[in-house]
Amino acid sequence: MYFVGPFVPPKGLFFVRVKGVDEDDYEFQRIAPTAIGSVNVGGPRAYMNPTTTAFATTDANLTCTIESASPFTLYWMKGSERIGGPLFYQYVTELIFFLNSS
Repeated sequence: MYFVGPFVPPKGLFFVRVKGVDEDDYEFQRIAPTAIGSVNVGGPRAYMNPTTTAFATTDANLTCTIESASPFTLYWMKGSERIGGPLFYQYVTELIFFLNSS
């Protein structure tokens, strides 16, 4: 088994062809029987209310929905201060951060 990397696939459908020489010095070529399409994966998308109203004497929940085609790490921030995380998730999830009033 050999590793060739990194591979940047073309846009649209394509076939995979492997050429080489075996242990008896015979040349060989293999072509995938079906076309392969690449999938362009973007970064995760986060959806959250721009403002949340809460009172100083009551608890509050902050809700955030994340859509991602790959695993991601979440941090809850207040300004530049980290107040939660790191939290590791796979794909799509809805996250709730509990704010204690005390």
